[in-house]
Amino acid sequence: MYYQGVIGLSASSGGSGQAAETKDRLSTSVFARHMHQAGMKKCTTVFPLLGDLLVAGSRHSARTYWNAEEADAHMVQTLVGLDYRTPGYQGSAGGLIFAAPLPNGGCEGAMVRIAPFAKSCKDMVSLLPKGSAPADNLSGVQTYALGNGQGQAMLIPVGDAHCIAVSTTALAQ
Repeated sequence: MYYQGVIGLSASSGGSGQAAETKDRLSTSVFARHMHQAGMKKCTTVFPLLGDLLVAGSRHSARTYWNAEEADAHMVQTLVGLDYRTPGYQGSAGGLIFAAPLPNGGCEGAMVRIAPFAKSCKDMVSLLPKGSAPADNLSGVQTYALGNGQGQAMLIPVGDAHCIAVSTTALAQ
């Protein structure tokens, strides 16, 4: 069997980004537990950090897939279900995390979050992080560079009153 999966359930504190708290959170997160179960020694910072960024402020569950025979030689990926109950958003969302070891011993990865909103995409722009700016219009889908280097976003209109927000962030170590 090439990939093996496990399920984990966790609730994110959505707390501050202090270094000690982040290190503790990363070592106990569902994503760190999945890496430990896979026997992975590489991507042990990038993968859990991407997971932590993805699930901040949500209850979530995840299914992670890895190469059962050579976990440190191949990509690891996770599908994540998210349940938000925050003042800015209440509802379901989904996410993906990918990370791959590099030949030099490093790791790079990316996360993608997909969230539907019962608002027009025009109204969604005000919810983007401060400093966000329009980037490209790709076949009618507006993209944005998120403020403070937080990644990219696409706002996909669904009729006049709904919008699907897709955000991405990439990391390397």
